[in-house]
Amino acid sequence: MSKDPFIKAVDTEGVSQTKKNLIERKKGDAGGVDHTHITEPHGNLLIKGQEKIIEGQNNNFIIMGRDRPGDGKDGYGGAGHTHTSTIRLIAGLHGRDVKETNIKKDNNSVQEERVFLQPSPSKDAATIYMSQKTDIDSAFNISTGGRYGAPQGRSAALIKADCIRLVGRESIKLVTKTENKNSLKGNIRGRPGIELIAGNDTTDMQPLVKGKSLVTALEETGNVINGLSNIVENLAIAVQAISVGIVPVSPFSLAAFPGTVVAAPLATSYALQALMFLPAVKANIEILNTKLKYAEDKLLSRHNMTN
Repeated sequence: MSKDPFIKAVDTEGVSQTKKNLIERKKGDAGGVDHTHITEPHGNLLIKGQEKIIEGQNNNFIIMGRDRPGDGKDGYGGAGHTHTSTIRLIAGLHGRDVKETNIKKDNNSVQEERVFLQPSPSKDAATIYMSQKTDIDSAFNISTGGRYGAPQGRSAALIKADCIRLVGRESIKLVTKTENKNSLKGNIRGRPGIELIAGNDTTDMQPLVKGKSLVTALEETGNVINGLSNIVENLAIAVQAISVGIVPVSPFSLAAFPGTVVAAPLATSYALQALMFLPAVKANIEILNTKLKYAEDKLLSRHNMTN
């Protein structure tokens, strides 16, 4: 239940003057307690052509017709296409902007005229839109960017409201390409993925990261770093041997070399070992880079994107 102090719990804005007069005669009681009849604005839906309407009493509608995102002239239904079967459910036609009538003043007389409203992708409070053929992204002001753009003339299902929850007690699957052909009998190319778009902004879409591949990449990166540390260790011992003329006692040595020895051969030995490690490390780096960019088990998803 809304706790916004700026939103009235009972609001008759948009109600016709005739209904408001009835409320006044009831001493301001709009009703509604325990789901009894309530006086609230209920839009006059403009019905187009052969549309079949199931209408409730609380500004709610089910429209069965053809593709009609807005004023009836838009969409494939308005253009006269076949195979555009559409069902639209609206809870809250025009939301808080709904109004039943306009007051028209003519000389000294005041008349009240009914206002007929079109469904609105932007104003309707909550909508489910299912169409056999529609341009769903442009019709509902959804960004046409991203990897998959804005398909045109496709079957689509949309849910739009302030808040949407999909609840699965056991699981939820978001699945693409369950068949090889779309509703137009056209072939579905490739493997279409899923895009998560926050703020309707596709300017910085990036591939999602795959968890197992990320773990593997981090482990392989650790192995490369470990190889580099071995090279640095051997070079450090070689440099130290030359600088002091002895083999140092070091936690990296198998044992201490007693006494003073000739430094050059020992330094050469450690330096050669470092050089022997180096080609393997470079090769591993190249393999890792290739896997991150091109391999089948690469780090980034080939199909799924987000911003």
